[in-house]
Amino acid sequence: MLETIEDVQNSADNMGDGRTEKITFTCTPDTKEYLIAWAEEEDRKVSNLVDRIINQAIQEHQRQKETPPSTRTRKVKGE
Repeated sequence: MLETIEDVQNSADNMGDGRTEKITFTCTPDTKEYLIAWAEEEDRKVSNLVDRIINQAIQEHQRQKETPPSTRTRKVKGE
């Protein structure tokens, strides 16, 4: 399990040396088609695109965990 942003970066750095793992997930057909189109726009493989999206989400999650709850912005219903 990746614990810190450094772990995420080290994981990304290890992409070329065979130290990656496969994971399978399910999504709607619309999501799949969107990911395929997005990957094609960026001249990437879908797996590379999803890896980038997930790494960005992990980084954001790490930042949120480091931010005290009182300084986080919350959305209010109806905004």
